[in-house]
Amino acid sequence: MESSRPYHILTPVIALVLSISTPGQTSAEPRIELIRGYEGQERYAEAATGQSEETRAALYAELVAEPYRECGQKLNGETDDLPDSRLSKPIVDLELLSATIDAIRSNEVDARIVETATRAASLLSAEYVTICVFAYHPEGPELSFVKGAAGGVMGFAFYGEGMMWVEPLLLDDVEIENWLADVDFTTAHELHHAVGHRRTRQHYEEHTLLDFIVGEGRADSFVNILYPGEIPPWSLALSASEESTAWAQMADSLDSTDETVIGEFLFGSAEKGIPRWSGYTIGFRIVQSYLNNHPDASIDAWTYIDARELLRDSGYSPGHTDSE
Repeated sequence: MESSRPYHILTPVIALVLSISTPGQTSAEPRIELIRGYEGQERYAEAATGQSEETRAALYAELVAEPYRECGQKLNGETDDLPDSRLSKPIVDLELLSATIDAIRSNEVDARIVETATRAASLLSAEYVTICVFAYHPEGPELSFVKGAAGGVMGFAFYGEGMMWVEPLLLDDVEIENWLADVDFTTAHELHHAVGHRRTRQHYEEHTLLDFIVGEGRADSFVNILYPGEIPPWSLALSASEESTAWAQMADSLDSTDETVIGEFLFGSAEKGIPRWSGYTIGFRIVQSYLNNHPDASIDAWTYIDARELLRDSGYSPGHTDSE
């Protein structure tokens, strides 16, 4: 999740890639294509059991890494930005991988993803969606996040490419219904990113800190529309005083495109005294302020309005609730 390039979001271990065509407004139901990348992972888990490290590496390259690359190539013809940990590090915990895939099948996760994607894409006027579904890599670098705040589901979307992953991971201490709900929320969140990126075609390097925090606020606000009352913990992570302090810290860096600066304010920096999830919480508060002050604004209007214009018209006041 805490990658310098893509947006992040939630926790199960399914990887889901979205390619979205949005040539214009449409009243037709979006067409959803699902690519089940976890089927290759399933074959890998069966074939790799009891094999040497060298054999496992070869099987992983053929059955998991190559299909992962093919999904990237199908979507944008490029694979340089795909997480290296998914491509070069064979999965060792075959039991957990198999259990996750069993849970994906037995709980009809594919159908849930398609249903959520159809609803979300319809609201965003997206006509065509391609989704690649993988189980999350049990030894992936985001594991602590996936097992913590994300509730077992990881996801991300690439700027400007209409591309998204949802990666669930089965956890012993997470109720199945909560896990499945996080699959829904992650799908909707990342789809909002993917549609917005695809339609605006703004390149990643052009995004400022303000673009990032408002983008996350938009995505979580969109989830709250599809699933009223569902707000992830990272969007409610700050007290009023922490929010005011964090806003004062980041106010002079809103136009920064430096990845380090952006990461520090999005995810927090203990070294610099920036509370965790500052950017996510403040971005959500900005968008919510805008929606409260523009109750008739369409989803398209607040999804595609320039971030600085949205901030200007939001009436956002750090540390104050919208009712104050």
